[in-house]
Amino acid sequence: MSYLLIDDNFGEHPKIRALGDKAFRTHVRALCYCKRFQTDGLVPAAVAAEFGGKIAVRRLVAAGIWKKGAGGFEIHDFLKHNWSKKQLEAAKLAQSEAGARGAKKRWANRTPSGEEAGPHKVEGHENVGGEGSEWGTPSGTQWRNDSNSPTPTPTPTTESVMTTLSQSAGHPTAASPQPKRSPSTKGRTREPFVAPEPNDVDAYLVERGRPGLFLGEAFVDHYAAIGWLVGKSPMRDWRAAVRTWILKRDTSEAPGRTKKPGRYDHYANSRFKPHVITGEDP
Repeated sequence: MSYLLIDDNFGEHPKIRALGDKAFRTHVRALCYCKRFQTDGLVPAAVAAEFGGKIAVRRLVAAGIWKKGAGGFEIHDFLKHNWSKKQLEAAKLAQSEAGARGAKKRWANRTPSGEEAGPHKVEGHENVGGEGSEWGTPSGTQWRNDSNSPTPTPTPTTESVMTTLSQSAGHPTAASPQPKRSPSTKGRTREPFVAPEPNDVDAYLVERGRPGLFLGEAFVDHYAAIGWLVGKSPMRDWRAAVRTWILKRDTSEAPGRTKKPGRYDHYANSRFKPHVITGEDP
């Protein structure tokens, strides 16, 4: 997509204001056509006839905005505000070449592993780099970074050789502590849920120290009727559901707790007392 450059005083110019609506629309469409197809301001005769007709073209020519040319009409001062086709092609070519040079320069410093080749900063050493760089020179380590080596390779020092010999002789060396990793849960499968029997629930209540409740049958009947769902999710641990069941039961039966009247408790919510039938008409 290309963009047309128009002066901000375009609509207020005396020649433009005297055109009329149809000739003005024809001129603007012709400007867009020339920019899109890079005709350098040349409007073919067939296109001019399609955009506005003979009357609109005649007004544009009479106002000096268009002039007759070979094969059509030329827009006055079109190239004064817009680039020509040759200028656009030269700008695109220069942009493409600049991008190619930048990509070549960027990928020339890449190693086969995709890292930047050049000086590196190594942990445990002073600033590391080439001669004259702001990183300085490493102490006790010599680096080789030539064109034949894909990555900077350190030359073995006396300290590293002695460490290798001590390890091969069986002498213990200080090893860096390895971080502990939490056991991965990937690939594990959850055990399928198995609905309990009333006897299983009663036995679990005995383990919990509540031997006299005997809620196994009520518990199993309740959750079997709702498809063993806890809210909207399938039950995963019936023992946890039993503990919640006991907690709700103990809370509801706590001393001093009054039951809240239900929505359909007419005797509690009604403003009127119930009518007592005595056998006589009131």
